[in-house]
Order: sequence, then structure tokens, then C-alpha cells
Amino acid sequence: MVSSDYYFKELPAWVTKFNAQRPADRFFKAKWERLLAPEEYLKRAGADSPPWEDIGTVAGETNSFPHTITGGADKTGPKFYDAVQFSPFGNEIELSFAKQTIEAEDLGRDEDTDVLSISFDSNDFVGHRYGPFSQEVMDITLRFDQQVAELLDFVDARIGLSNTIVVFTADHGVAPIPKQVLTSGLAAGRADYAEIQRRVSAAISARYNPQAKSPDPTADYLYRYDDSGKKIRICRRCGGDV
Repeated sequence: MVSSDYYFKELPAWVTKFNAQRPADRFFKAKWERLLAPEEYLKRAGADSPPWEDIGTVAGETNSFPHTITGGADKTGPKFYDAVQFSPFGNEIELSFAKQTIEAEDLGRDEDTDVLSISFDSNDFVGHRYGPFSQEVMDITLRFDQQVAELLDFVDARIGLSNTIVVFTADHGVAPIPKQVLTSGLAAGRADYAEIQRRVSAAISARYNPQAKSPDPTADYLYRYDDSGKKIRICRRCGGDV
């Protein structure tokens, strides 16, 4: 868990202790099983591994239950920690931290109003990976219902729900996977970013290099950047990276 030095130069001691316990590590090689009987999911969400589900190239993982959480790694590390987010276990870590926040910061124990905002992000990750009508989304939603109940019971016991205002909201929904939409006979697809870049480059050249000079003086008008901020040259012909 991290913060910003806008608020303080060092994390509170209890947060440092929480991080030192490496709470995600206990989920290494954990199996994400379905909460209910498989037939309940088949009835409400359809098959477990339809062809449109695509988890990418995660070593040792499939798009069907049970999911073994390793991220393709043989020990805890970045790949594993990333994989935890795509499971209900990510929410469990957040729930544990939220409860410790309430205790350590003594929230709700005086006349001043305290605000605790929690974003349970694993729902979002699972929705994007497997699609909103997947058995995985059904299962994480069932588990999330239990996690919310656990949090509210904790607040009720420590502070009292009669002294608490609870607000639920969402940052966005999850659109069906395009391949699944196609099976319903509807027009769908994914954006071809290389083709978009190629067309933008061609339009720039037509506008600012109408004489078709060679080399094209507009060749460096369009760039993209990687996650580290490094500038990437774009191929004018194919729209890919140079």
C-alpha cells in the first residue's frame, strides 16, 4: 500500500507493518474455486470457457475453473502480484487493509465526520479479462457480496451502522467481449490502432505535404509513448512502431 508525500513523508507505522507482512504472499498458488455448485453457474452465466474468453499468455493458467494464482511465476514477484488482482483475493487484501484503517486511524470515534473511500478493483480486472457474463464475474460478485457484509458487520460492531452513511457507486460498467457480441449477430469488433495511426499519418501528410516531397517532412509529426515516457516513432506506411 502506498500514498503520496503530498500528505506525509513517511507512511504511518501501521501501514509499514501491514506491507512488511506481505499479505499477498499467502495467496501464492491459491486456487480460486467456484463458491456455488458448477451447475448454478452454467444456468446463469453459461459455459465456463467459451471461445471468446481470452486471458492472454499467462503461463500455467487457463480461462476455466479452478484458477491457480501464480502469474506463471515459480515464486512470489511482480508477475504473481499482478495475477492476484485478477482474482477475488485482491479484494480480500483490500478488505483487510480497510478494517485495519478503521482501527488504526480510530475512524468514527469522535464528533468529527470521517470519510473512508474504498475501491475494490479486482471486480474491474476480472470483468475486463473474462467479460461481464462469465462464470468468473458471477463468482467474484457473489464473493464480493460476502466481503461487503463482512465490512459492514465490522463497522457495525465498532462504530454502529446507525452512526454511518454507506454509499455504493461504480466507476463504469463492463461491455460484453466483442467476439461474444458477434455470436449474437451484432456488429462488433476491436479498434485497429495501427490502422488508425496509419490513417492519421496519411491525413497529416496530405494536409502539410501536398507536394509529396521525399523524404516526407511530416514524418515526425506523430509519435506515441511507452509506459516509461519513451517516445516511439510510428511507421507511416503500416501504423506500427519503428
